[in-house]
Amino acid sequence: MIGKMIVTTPSGWSPFVLESLREDDILYWVRLHEDYNYMSGLLSLSAVKYWVRGFHNYHTPEHKWIMEVIDKNKDTFSFPKTKTHEEIMASIQRSKEKEAADKQRILEKRERRRNATKKNN
Repeated sequence: MIGKMIVTTPSGWSPFVLESLREDDILYWVRLHEDYNYMSGLLSLSAVKYWVRGFHNYHTPEHKWIMEVIDKNKDTFSFPKTKTHEEIMASIQRSKEKEAADKQRILEKRERRRNATKKNN
């Protein structure tokens, strides 16, 4: 998978038609996307979920039902793993904290050198 883009928000419409609201049809529709090569990249599960809006408006019971079916079965699909918003934000926070700690160590090291130089003079 190295070198392949992972698509999380695709443009356009799903290349496959969601035939009905039956659970097995929903699962079949999702699985059709697992190996689909989208613009030289791989689709993520969130990309497939995004395409549901092409069949049912976002705030409808049908859309909610499809999302529930997909989420209930998400461990059975073989889409590439993508980070959640929370995981991304936590990673950014850890990077900022590490950066701040590194900066603080550098400042403390400079201060120790400055104090050592003053003592020697």
